[in-house]
Amino acid sequence: RLSMPGCVYVYECAVRDGKKLLVAFCDDHIGQNHNEPTGTVQAVIPVQANRAVLTHIITDIDQTTPRVERVSVKDAKVQVSLTEYPVFIEAESQ
Repeated sequence: RLSMPGCVYVYECAVRDGKKLLVAFCDDHIGQNHNEPTGTVQAVIPVQANRAVLTHIITDIDQTTPRVERVSVKDAKVQVSLTEYPVFIEAESQ
């Protein structure tokens, strides 16, 4: 687990032949009902690359594929909006 402020949780995991990715989410410890919006936090997460791929898990009934974003990394950090649903962050090779 990476050291992060407040309610932000980031875990480094090894997958596929030792390749590493980060799993990030926020837990504000406030329970929401299914019809209420989730809490959102802006987080700055360390990433050792020039670009990163953010994969957001499927959360809607009609959604069939995850939302994927390719973002630039500035000063070895990426800014991401987090909810209680995990986001997978993978350094992108160039």
